[in-house]
Amino acid sequence: MAAKKTIITVILTLLLVIGAAHSEYIVTTSTNTTANFDKEAQSTLPSSENIIVTNYNVVQDFFFSSDNKNINVCACSVFLDVITIQNIGNVEDNYKISTDKEYSKLTAEFAVLKPGETTEIYNYINPGCKPLEEEITVSVTSSNGKTKEMTQLVNSPVCNNINATPVNTQLESTPCKTSVAHITLQNPLDFQEAYFIGTNILAQHATFSEDQVILMPGQKRDVFVYFNPTCDFYGEYEGTIDVWTKNTQLEIQIPTLVNISQKYEYEIIAQDEYETCNNVYTRVPITIINNENFSNSYAISMNKSKWFKLENKTIDVGPYAQKTFYMHAAPKWKWGGQQDIELKAVSNLGDVEKTKEIKLWVPDCYKFDLSYASWDIVCSDEDKIYFKINNTGTKDMWFNVGYSGPDFGILQPQKYFVKSQEEIYFPLFIVPDDITKKYDIKVNASILNSAFFDEQKVRLKVKSLDDCYKADIDIPRIKVRFNESEFNITVENEGFKTANYEVTLNASKWVSIDKEFLTLEPGEEDVIKLRLAPEEKYLEEGTYLAHLNLTENSKTYYEKEFKIMVTKNTSFLKKYIKILSLLILVPVLAIIILGLLIAGAFSVEKTRKEKRQKLIVKLKK
Repeated sequence: MAAKKTIITVILTLLLVIGAAHSEYIVTTSTNTTANFDKEAQSTLPSSENIIVTNYNVVQDFFFSSDNKNINVCACSVFLDVITIQNIGNVEDNYKISTDKEYSKLTAEFAVLKPGETTEIYNYINPGCKPLEEEITVSVTSSNGKTKEMTQLVNSPVCNNINATPVNTQLESTPCKTSVAHITLQNPLDFQEAYFIGTNILAQHATFSEDQVILMPGQKRDVFVYFNPTCDFYGEYEGTIDVWTKNTQLEIQIPTLVNISQKYEYEIIAQDEYETCNNVYTRVPITIINNENFSNSYAISMNKSKWFKLENKTIDVGPYAQKTFYMHAAPKWKWGGQQDIELKAVSNLGDVEKTKEIKLWVPDCYKFDLSYASWDIVCSDEDKIYFKINNTGTKDMWFNVGYSGPDFGILQPQKYFVKSQEEIYFPLFIVPDDITKKYDIKVNASILNSAFFDEQKVRLKVKSLDDCYKADIDIPRIKVRFNESEFNITVENEGFKTANYEVTLNASKWVSIDKEFLTLEPGEEDVIKLRLAPEEKYLEEGTYLAHLNLTENSKTYYEKEFKIMVTKNTSFLKKYIKILSLLILVPVLAIIILGLLIAGAFSVEKTRKEKRQKLIVKLKK
């Protein structure tokens, strides 16, 4: 029993020694599952939380807390948390305060408190501009080394800090005018922000009153976007004005419309109708009036016409100005009537198209035709061919005529007067060489003192005289007795020209012909009677020669020598036998001759047709 008392006395002595050195000893058993303590509960200090061993009533203890178990703060913002520390011991004590996050800044890291005294320390929590969700731990350690911790959940989302209000973003405008969009920006949060402005509408032609706006918390600013496209822009342009932030990296888009009307007013001024004679140069004035306050150019075109030309294809006209250009009309002399012209203009700026209808009346003032009026085959003797001028115009006119070609052609006279709706023929005299050849000649006619002109080209076929007056003579076999006889000689014109043949006979006096002149058209035939009257008392039996000549203008075109056989009369017996033979043969011969005559008639007609056909072919060549 005495031993037990001795042990108790020793333990009490040790406790007194320790109590003199340390007035309080706290054992923290908190699991740090809460950061917000109840002050009344703390004052009761439940034994489950702390075990306090005192010596002579010296107590060291403290309490700290925050009203915010969860800290919700926008990214880029700062949250102010208040940490309360109270000395609940009975002696003065000092405390060290700290956090485990760099973005947590305390207004004080040390505090000295008397028994029962309380202090507040501010904790500025600024987690940055990126989204964040994590725990932060605040620790308080007293001078005796005891530490208490408080855990808080920090939730830092990115909050919308763009407040953009459209004031005027539906714009109506005309070309070459500036459109102004108006928005108001406000910073609704508690930190400074930089705002950038942009647009996807007419981006190359947009400027900003400010392309970067810095706003303090709650501050407002009016921002203007100026759309100033070049004058060729028109139509509806839809898109957005974009605002984005530097810190929070947020962006909003404000729907915007710029409607530029197609307003490029201009006029085409010209008379509705004009009149001019054909092949007379006329200028038709056309005026473009620009009714806008900016310059424009106009592409001018017209429906196709061989005798209309535009002086200009592009016209530049200044603001509220006008310019005149000309359409040149030179209708061809063969043309007359009405020409409907559609003039079209398209503005370079705006693509506005306008048309103007113009009627041009061209009466047939100077209309005529020159034509070849002869056969194109001529002979090499002196000849002439004819041309015709037909004045189909509305005016009486003098014409000059001209010739180009070989030297054998002569125009005489060279000037003719032709009334309206009348025609005249004029000759071209030719004296070519006596050869067969083809020549290209030209004859022209022009209205006196004007440019009206027409020309005829002719491939002239010149035939030699031999070809032109070629003849053929068909003389039968001639055998006669001493009595009068008559034979038919056939003459044919195988040439290309009407022939006036002179027929001459060179023969004995008892030989004659019934015609001395023949006029034959090409291909025509005629018969000359050859008359014979030989007398036996003057002639001997035998063969006599004769010559038949055809001449034209003293030129011989055919010469033929033929024989005339003359026989004497026979004795009575011979005559009787011959007569008897004839009596027998006559019926037979009559039949044969009749057949031959019929066959000959068909043959002659066939030969004539063939010769005429050959002549026609030659003429065509």
